[in-house]
Amino acid sequence: MALPYPIAPGTPPEPAPMVTQEHLDTLRRDGVVHVKGVLSEEWITYLRDITDWQIENPHIWAVPGVASGLYDYIQRSAWTTNSGFSDFLYYSPVASVLGKMAECGWFPEGDERGLHEIRVSTDLLMVNPNKGFKIGRAHV
Repeated sequence: MALPYPIAPGTPPEPAPMVTQEHLDTLRRDGVVHVKGVLSEEWITYLRDITDWQIENPHIWAVPGVASGLYDYIQRSAWTTNSGFSDFLYYSPVASVLGKMAECGWFPEGDERGLHEIRVSTDLLMVNPNKGFKIGRAHV
């Protein structure tokens, strides 16, 4: 599937100038942060298109989850079986956001070279959770 923009292999990910020092401070303090405006409409369309393709061409790893009836489609590590998802992780601004988050100060020493890096090892593609997400609610 074609990327939303012409991107040469090996090109660094799209930059993420929307990440501010305030985001890094919030992540360090709270352990979570919401960064708005990371994905353009083109990237969102791209994600929808590769998700639609994946549903129409299911991987064998999805069979147990789909057979459960809980989801229209569910697959762990979709990036390892669909280059559209790996290209998204390599080239979209999400990679730059994750890389920038490594600067929040959790590991100020970095690696043996003093560098910080993020290694994505798994993902989870969940489409249409038929029973919704079990989110705790406070009872009054």
